[in-house]
Amino acid sequence: MYTRAVTELQDLIEKPVEREWLELKSWIDLKDKSAPSRAGIARHLAAIANYGGGYLVFGFNNDGTRCPANADVRKHYNQDVIAGIVDRYLHPKFQCEVAFETFDAVEHAIVWIPSHGPSPVIAKTDGPQDARAQPQGIRSGAIYIRTPKPESVPITSPEQWDKLVQRCVLARRDELVAMFSTIVSSGLPTPRVQPGNERKKLDDWHRATQSVFEREAARMEPKLRTWLEQNFVQFSYMIRSASAGQIPAGEALRVAEEVNNAVRDTVRYGWSMFHPFTRPEISPRFMTDPSVDGGYTEFLQASLFEGNQTGHLDVWRMSFDGRVSLIRNFHEDRFSKRPDQIGESEKWFDPWLHIRDLTEIVRHARAMSEQFTDVEEICFQIEWKGLGSRVPATLSERYVSGHACKSDQRIVFSCFPQAEVIGSLPVVVSSLYAPLHRMFDASFNVSPEWVSGQMPGFIVPGL
Repeated sequence: MYTRAVTELQDLIEKPVEREWLELKSWIDLKDKSAPSRAGIARHLAAIANYGGGYLVFGFNNDGTRCPANADVRKHYNQDVIAGIVDRYLHPKFQCEVAFETFDAVEHAIVWIPSHGPSPVIAKTDGPQDARAQPQGIRSGAIYIRTPKPESVPITSPEQWDKLVQRCVLARRDELVAMFSTIVSSGLPTPRVQPGNERKKLDDWHRATQSVFEREAARMEPKLRTWLEQNFVQFSYMIRSASAGQIPAGEALRVAEEVNNAVRDTVRYGWSMFHPFTRPEISPRFMTDPSVDGGYTEFLQASLFEGNQTGHLDVWRMSFDGRVSLIRNFHEDRFSKRPDQIGESEKWFDPWLHIRDLTEIVRHARAMSEQFTDVEEICFQIEWKGLGSRVPATLSERYVSGHACKSDQRIVFSCFPQAEVIGSLPVVVSSLYAPLHRMFDASFNVSPEWVSGQMPGFIVPGL
């Protein structure tokens, strides 16, 4: 299980292919403030931000081949250099983060670019002038977007505004919803249990994904298989919309990538829940399953069991009608020992890790819901199995109290209005998590304020 890990950033630089959210650049001079290359990078930063966020990776030639190693990569492509480019050329300002990853003896600089907010990113300064006094790289006043080719180009037609305007409207709506949600709800969660048919639809989807995890675990050696079948966490949700809309199959992979990028503004630690890996063995596949709607429903599925390439054993599914599920082994069981070597008295439970994961799934559901119209509510079904005898503990310095859990399983089902998922994320997360925490510590108040206090640690700079 613990072979060389394939992280998300490593997957990004192994065999990258430029896409709307990914730009590859060679080693160009970013220190010379008069060089047109800095203005060109500003154009790509603006365009990717206006796409909804993504990455710019240094160390690749125009044909996609890897550049020779650059001994000064950390000096010439660090966060301060990128921040200087944003400060000079773009408005409003936004904060990029830079990570460094090595593959095939070449260290690459990987720039994470956040999404624009309620207004698009605009070029505020011309690039250096050429011999004919024409600006190079970027033009003041232009709003750049990414095209499917992909390229970073200024908007020149009404059609090119559509998605950008939609994201700006959604961002403004989210601000207003967040402002009014607390006032209307007084900070209290308003979960609702749905009628049997809706709950059964999500439960069937949840169980079908669980069966795939069990089949994948069956490929492991017997002790490890048994451990995985008895110790896992599963996160499922379903988006209910009045129009019963669907994501076109041809757009499904793009949507998966876009939603995965959106989550990074809230949870980012190098291992996101639904990262669509490009390595063929673990990349998402289009599937059907007789246990899902009689086998007529197509969906995306990914399993990270193949070759144990990641150190994580996630299995996830994403349907085009807004049903999503992910099942994985406990994070806590990945430290120091193989899971099947952990004694019963050594099993532990880290509340902070589970709050982080719940925050991520709720943020993912919010981003996914924005792909649909007339959304009424989002229903969640969360399951923890293998809780028995686990004791609260943490790898961090955070204080953890409580006692060993006496029950082995906990399932939580709740539905929330979309507005609450958008505007009151800590409220939703605390409502989903509190029933689990009570099994370890009946006296602790899992409040929205406590969840909010944990959230700044969910982003690890540079990842």
